[in-house]
Amino acid sequence: MQHLIDQLLDTAAIEAGRLELHTERCDADQILRTVSELFSSQAREANVQLSVDVESGLVAMVDREKVIQVLSNLVGNALKFTGRGGMICLAASGLRNGVCFEVTDTGKGIAEQQVPHIFERHWQGRMRSRGSLGLGLYISRHIVEAHGGRIGVRTNIGRGTTFWFQLPVTATASSVASSVASP
Repeated sequence: MQHLIDQLLDTAAIEAGRLELHTERCDADQILRTVSELFSSQAREANVQLSVDVESGLVAMVDREKVIQVLSNLVGNALKFTGRGGMICLAASGLRNGVCFEVTDTGKGIAEQQVPHIFERHWQGRMRSRGSLGLGLYISRHIVEAHGGRIGVRTNIGRGTTFWFQLPVTATASSVASSVASP
């Protein structure tokens, strides 16, 4: 219930143009290991292998809690769509001027006609409800964009999905105290 309330509050902040970032120097390895720890028991219960693969020394100016929120949404979604015996990998790699985070699963994949809609507000990939408002990817997109980054997906039916997002190494002046208006 608290998760749903938090999503509604985040959506209201986004739509009012009041999404705030509190950036600090963060180690990508620590962020991914924190998220991995948050989901380790859930992954174990689902019989899904959870791994972390990070280039050493990756640091970026980000809102740590917001990046953890994005990654938690992506890992939570991956757990929903990855069957028993599957795998989820959290990864981070360096870019010329940024860091690329990825969450890759061995789930069913996303149908091509659904991909253009996955970051829309209240959109869900399945017709049946999974106890969600369909706001997680919408909020994630806005958090990433508020950092001056971008988010996307690569998917292959029957083989799995990789959600990725790239964040600049240093926050831009416009992303530090971000005001993100809805599209």
